[in-house]
Amino acid sequence: MPDIKKTLVKLEKQFWNADKDRDSNFYKKNTTGKSVAVGQLGVANKKMILKMMSSNPQKLLSYTIQNPRAISLTNDVALLIYKAAGTTVNKGKKSRFSALATSAYVRTKGKWLAAFHQQIQLK
Repeated sequence: MPDIKKTLVKLEKQFWNADKDRDSNFYKKNTTGKSVAVGQLGVANKKMILKMMSSNPQKLLSYTIQNPRAISLTNDVALLIYKAAGTTVNKGKKSRFSALATSAYVRTKGKWLAAFHQQIQLK
């Protein structure tokens, strides 16, 4: 099996970049049909995530992924756990954030798809 950590970190960065660019098409193509995200706004299914991408007044300006750790649960299911930090802007006001994040990926027909993502904000 190729280096799962390298594969998932690369994919996770693509998700963060898609968030930055508000690229809902990337999310649509790279998440499972039943994907779920959990964060400050609650629990969101795939349809809600896609809608929030275009309507959320908060915009991601920059991010870093720190100390990533990959855990293979099976050959086709893996977790990526890391610390995320970055800057957002909302109605002209910039804010820094720091969070612990977990993403679960499922490999379907040779392609890794995001099935779950959760962030816990750090103080």
